[in-house]
Amino acid sequence: KEAWVTHVGSHTISIIDTATREVTTALPGGTRTHAVTFSPSGKLAYITNPGSNDLWSIDVPTRKVVERISVGKGPQLLLFSRDGTRAFLSFSGDEEVWVLDAATHKTLATIPTGKDAMGLGLGSDGRYLYITTGAESRVIVIETTSLKDVKSIETGFDTHGLAVSTDGRFVYVANRGSNTLSVIETGAHTLVRSIPTGKS
Repeated sequence: KEAWVTHVGSHTISIIDTATREVTTALPGGTRTHAVTFSPSGKLAYITNPGSNDLWSIDVPTRKVVERISVGKGPQLLLFSRDGTRAFLSFSGDEEVWVLDAATHKTLATIPTGKDAMGLGLGSDGRYLYITTGAESRVIVIETTSLKDVKSIETGFDTHGLAVSTDGRFVYVANRGSNTLSVIETGAHTLVRSIPTGKS
């Protein structure tokens, strides 16, 4: 087993053996290499490069770059749909999320988000997509079939990453500016708690 770690400052990717905790491979990335997402099959690793405005696909067994895909401004995070047929790609510079065909990488649709779209998460049944918008300090809830905005939830200041609980009942949102963790209940999509944290 292995872990892939991106390094924004050095524009590289480290592959770590999780048993020995040693770096086994160091790969060059694009400019400001940001996030890694694996395809549903696990055969491809997708790397977002917000500095060079592209998305790389890397063959996991050979470590070779398969494709360099030019995208919009400031790609942040890629997330595959539950059925693996589509992928969602957030942008901090273009104020939107792209919906991509997972096989062809063609853009199927775009979702307006407001400024600084970053974190992405899917509900347990895949019906709702959650998007953080850092500059607007809110989470947008998108219905994934219609791609319509069904709710906008104010959170702490400068929302960044998010995670959906394993049972799908809650969404946890990290707020860098207010040093808090917002807890959203997914049944009614309401903010139920704000938990103080450490800085950023």
